[in-house]
Amino acid sequence: MIILGKIKICVVDDHTILRQTLVKSLNDESDMEVVNSWDNAEDCIKSLDAEPGDIYILDMKLPGMSGTEAARKIKARSPEAQVIILSAFSDEKHVCGAIEAGATGYLPKEGTIEALVEAIRAVFRGEAAVEPSIMRTVLEKFRDLKKKSRADYNFSDVENQIIILLSEGYTNQEIGEQTGLTERQVRTQLTEIGKKLGAKDRTHLVAIAFKTGLLKLDD
Repeated sequence: MIILGKIKICVVDDHTILRQTLVKSLNDESDMEVVNSWDNAEDCIKSLDAEPGDIYILDMKLPGMSGTEAARKIKARSPEAQVIILSAFSDEKHVCGAIEAGATGYLPKEGTIEALVEAIRAVFRGEAAVEPSIMRTVLEKFRDLKKKSRADYNFSDVENQIIILLSEGYTNQEIGEQTGLTERQVRTQLTEIGKKLGAKDRTHLVAIAFKTGLLKLDD
């Protein structure tokens, strides 16, 4: 039975012991409930309509469909769902591929349960959950690509400030404190910025900002 008010989580991992450990640990959190788990992405995709989750935790390397491909399919079917990738890989190909596929979180598989729990809460709040060392990989990837000026997007001074604060890892609340906006106003601003950039989520927004030259590594 699904308990109302809790973050509904789905877990996909082909390692039985790890999957069972994740399910138990997350169910122990008062604000979370694992509503389903699978050992492959194909079964997860088949169940999207029957028992949707708020957040999908996907192993990157799965038998058959990969975590990245599953993330793409989940976002296509349920745009409001959020995806966190657990991976042993931190190289450019895997990290950028996952973010381009729509993942809002990307965490090392050897990380702690505590880190995952905090990442789930952050993603549920509409924030990104990418370790600084991994985000650096994304920024380096986009640093030398074709540049565009902020003026090309007609960003306001507040929007420019939000983009910079977002790239530095500030939460919505912290951005509000820096800009004098409420959290709701920050979310509205982020939505508008995302539309202008064609970003899928805040992680993708930051990646695009570096890709187009709106941000530089020393901004």
